[in-house]
Amino acid sequence: MPSSPSLPKRQTVIIHHLDQTWRRALAERLDPQLSVLREQRVSEVVWMCDPTSSFRYGSWLAAWRRRQWQKVGFLRSNNCEELSLLTAGLTHFDRLRKDLPPDRRDIGQYQSAMELFQVEAFLSDESARRVRRAEREQAYAESEMLFDQGRWKLVKLQSRFAATWWGMGTRWCTAARLSNHYDSYASRGQLLVILTPADKFQLFTGTGECCDSADRPVDLSLVLQGAPRELQTAIAPFLAPSL
Repeated sequence: MPSSPSLPKRQTVIIHHLDQTWRRALAERLDPQLSVLREQRVSEVVWMCDPTSSFRYGSWLAAWRRRQWQKVGFLRSNNCEELSLLTAGLTHFDRLRKDLPPDRRDIGQYQSAMELFQVEAFLSDESARRVRRAEREQAYAESEMLFDQGRWKLVKLQSRFAATWWGMGTRWCTAARLSNHYDSYASRGQLLVILTPADKFQLFTGTGECCDSADRPVDLSLVLQGAPRELQTAIAPFLAPSL
């Protein structure tokens, strides 16, 4: 008798996870049908944390979700901060995976998003340099360089990754690995980074707010004092008439 075709990976992972849900509900003397229906809704949100289109990390996410049952309770959902952390951790791991030593590429050996962030420590010096070069190239590809002369630069950010890269060393919420607010700002205006000999600044055109690298509000006119005329010309179209 010919064997039936294998189930798609996503479906296999989900069926196994819901089977574990049914068993857990019985063990806790809960209604298994209601528990499965509830877990279906919760886990669908968790699956969305997988940054790949191939559901590469579906099994890991399912195992992570079941570990949460042990830690915080079977009936508890995951909050936005936890899910944001998961997405960021998996994205970070996926970007570095091929550069990790072979014995560090199996995601099953990591238990949490924070452990995924720490895999950089396993990179060789050569791999670390290669990763930094690739990140720089991606950041430049996802930005528009409006002005570049000496130590003066004006950069228009076009992605969360670019915002994180150009914001390295700052306290901007748009540069944070966790709870990154780039998308919120980008939906309401443009984000520009101004590099000067003195510091790094970020300008949000939606409000005209300009902040230094410590995220303190500053007067843009003071930032531009001594700036090349071409930079001032390049930034002018982004400023409200009152600025």
